[in-house]
Amino acid sequence: MNNFVNRYIEQGSSWNFNFTLSKSYTNATVRFIFPQNFLSNKIQCNVSGVVDPNMKTRVFPSQNVYDCLNLQQPLGGNVAIVLSGVVNPNYQMTASGFQVHIMEPNSVIASEIVTSVSTVSILAKPLNTTLTIPNNYRNNSATYIFQINPDTDLVGGDYMVFTFTGLWNLFTNATSVISGVTSSPTRIPTWRSVVNTTASTTTLTLTNFSSIPKTTQFTFYQPLVTPIASSTYVLTINSYRFNGGLAQTYTQNILINQTTGYIREMKLHPMQRPIKLPVGLTGPL
Repeated sequence: MNNFVNRYIEQGSSWNFNFTLSKSYTNATVRFIFPQNFLSNKIQCNVSGVVDPNMKTRVFPSQNVYDCLNLQQPLGGNVAIVLSGVVNPNYQMTASGFQVHIMEPNSVIASEIVTSVSTVSILAKPLNTTLTIPNNYRNNSATYIFQINPDTDLVGGDYMVFTFTGLWNLFTNATSVISGVTSSPTRIPTWRSVVNTTASTTTLTLTNFSSIPKTTQFTFYQPLVTPIASSTYVLTINSYRFNGGLAQTYTQNILINQTTGYIREMKLHPMQRPIKLPVGLTGPL
């Protein structure tokens, strides 16, 4: 058994089942039982390379159990069925325990059960992110600009985690959201920063929002102070479902160099010094 074409979350995919039966069946119903959180509204069965346009199929209310009803062609020996129309779960997982039940006409009890020993990895989607960094100075006050284009909708209960290696000072009371996050009277976006000196990591977490829709760019400004030590640090951004399942991920290196200090702006304006000269004479500017 394997999934081909699409292995990312929320994508439609086709599944190839190859198994051997102990005897032959006529007008059998083949039931596929997937792990929870797989979804479908309508499936299609391709049996040994043949698609019957009149074949009836059924999707159970749980949306992870699918029937190919009363197959016209006999089943026996080595069987190959391609099941199409299944949508992957909305978070990263290693799927296992797929089952195929063979049921004879007018029977609700499986005559044979085939359990797959294969595992299939459903992957989190990449998180398209642009991070604008004003400079690479160490121990420096700066404002980082995050522009995130999600490829999945986040809803109430979901959350985002920004993890920096190293010790950073993130000012969550000054975090400024420009676009992409919705709120409600009961859900006000909350930012929290935690520094773990033992693991040498700094975590910024966004929770309690109403939604972060994939149709809008999520942009925010984050004031901070960079680490004291020069090094190459790693930023990881993860989006999670309410149950902790990983939905999207992004990783970027941030180089902090030896330069230290604070940038200060100095402006120079030309000025004219008052000069007294006799009429008809010139002097310095």
